[in-house]
Amino acid sequence: MKASRPEPKARVGLRQIAAAADVCLMTVSLSLRGSPKISSATRSRIQQIAREMGYQPDPEIARLMRHLRSSRTSQGKVGLAIVDFYPTVRFTENSYNRRIREGSVRRATELGFSVTAFKGAECDFNLKRLLKIIRHRGLDGVLLLPSVAPIELDGRETWEGLSVVATSASILSPRFHSVVPHQFANMMRLIDIMQSKSPPGSPATSPTSFSPRPLTQSARLCQNSNRAGDCRASRSSASAHRCHLQNRISMNGRNSSDPVLWTCWPA
Repeated sequence: MKASRPEPKARVGLRQIAAAADVCLMTVSLSLRGSPKISSATRSRIQQIAREMGYQPDPEIARLMRHLRSSRTSQGKVGLAIVDFYPTVRFTENSYNRRIREGSVRRATELGFSVTAFKGAECDFNLKRLLKIIRHRGLDGVLLLPSVAPIELDGRETWEGLSVVATSASILSPRFHSVVPHQFANMMRLIDIMQSKSPPGSPATSPTSFSPRPLTQSARLCQNSNRAGDCRASRSSASAHRCHLQNRISMNGRNSSDPVLWTCWPA
């Protein structure tokens, strides 16, 4: 006589837990995911009932539901968050940051990404809360806009699972991949453009009278001072060399307040 095999135990589902707890299905789902939308007392009660009933989540179903939630949010696209840390919600964005934002949105849209804007001020600069919202919306990437002053983000929070890129060096920590303007290269390019557009032999742009050597020396001073943690001396030197450049430009009859010439000056 063959021994009978025990009947496989039926998997406990959310509906059984909802019936036992006398709540709706959505309340059970949110409670088991630890959602703050459900009160702490109700969450604890439902989680206790689920444990007593032997509930075990199905990892494949959980993965599918995460995908469906993110698809509903981003319309099936990979989501990108653009985050600013301006002092207030209504802070007026400068033209440089606005061009970064608009260009990023335009390019992301061309490549098929969805874009959602976030303001640190709306979360009271609570990084834990901000990251929780970003993850809950199923977003995969984060673009950090330049801040109006250097800031350090809470190092206790993890950015694991998110692709993060900073668009300036104003985010001091943690260190992210970054795409930033190269001010020294911009200055050298400006010199090349001026030399190409000025009449031959012009005193302002001739190789002998308008040498980039002062800029090179200033850059070396900045590098050495940065290593020592003090850039005050290099800033003074850089300021002196900017005056030197302004005088050279004025020699060619140009107005030193010309906005085209001033757009590339290092801050």
